[in-house]
Amino acid sequence: TCRMLHTLQMLLGAIDTPPATDGFVRGNHAYSLGFAGIDIHDITDRAAPVTVAHSTLPTLGADSVTPLDQGALLLTSTDRITRIDVSNPLVPAAVSTVAPVGGAVANDIAIIGDKAVILQENYGLGIADSGTLEPLARFDADLPEALNQRAIEQFAVDGNRAYLAAWGYGLIVADLSDPAQPRESAKLAYPFPSAVAAKGNFVYLGTATNGGVMQVVDVTDPTRPALRGALNVPTINRLQVRGNHVYAADELSGVHVFDVSDPDAPVSVNLWTAGCTDTFGMNAYDIDVNADGTLAAVACGTGLHLLDLTQPGSPIRVGGYVLDYWTARPTVVAHSRARRSASAGATVAAAGDLRVCG
Repeated sequence: TCRMLHTLQMLLGAIDTPPATDGFVRGNHAYSLGFAGIDIHDITDRAAPVTVAHSTLPTLGADSVTPLDQGALLLTSTDRITRIDVSNPLVPAAVSTVAPVGGAVANDIAIIGDKAVILQENYGLGIADSGTLEPLARFDADLPEALNQRAIEQFAVDGNRAYLAAWGYGLIVADLSDPAQPRESAKLAYPFPSAVAAKGNFVYLGTATNGGVMQVVDVTDPTRPALRGALNVPTINRLQVRGNHVYAADELSGVHVFDVSDPDAPVSVNLWTAGCTDTFGMNAYDIDVNADGTLAAVACGTGLHLLDLTQPGSPIRVGGYVLDYWTARPTVVAHSRARRSASAGATVAAAGDLRVCG
């Protein structure tokens, strides 16, 4: 029967709509759910559907929609589950919403005591047991209901604070004094941050969109972050800070070394590229630095490179693992990122090619 129906299917009518990731039909109305609410279409005449209304209910890139008798159950990309009632076809109503403590798109992790703090791309932080990863709590950043503004690409944890870089909004400061109940301390609007590092009273933001910038942010008062000095570079993929030096992985140039002794006037003191540039002209995709700041692992277009940072302003290559080619952007994951150890071990990964180096 299904085969017969499929063979008999034909286009009755069509209409252009804003981008939608899912939808449902109830009665004579079709509902398309996208990134900025719900568009409502009258399909009484199947040959000539008409858009008749728009609802601003937050759908946030609906991942899944399950039709119900009176509406639908919506799962958003921020892991919220919302029951929608469309008894009034032109005015959808959110009957109830639940936010599960677990997450779906984990970008990074930090260990604080017996808690794992997990960066969630579209809403903030998930808190889990560090041994079992059982979800315990979540932190939803107070951001606009738009996915581009909620694209949290990286975070840095320093002491009892987490600093989140939301690409479409800026910097979010979260207080982790009680890791089981994180709370927001402040937000700072800043265009397109995708990399972040933090130490003491300062946070360092890096951008790649519309040109790279290394921006110093003063968080002496974590409730009132303030912009200080900045430097322009081609692009920034990852930032690390040790002492008075910030190291930036730049896929277009190499590894930048910045002296940030004066937060109002950071200075570029070196650019390391030796052996990092591949045949396509690409350079440093990622960097991690061990706890005492003496050794860096760099993922380049040519493979893994280990740099001696004993002289912080003058990196010297001391080893690594060179590959003839990559099939995807390489990433360095040093043990120090999650466990704060001084190990120089690292894993370098590319699509179809995982190398573990010690």
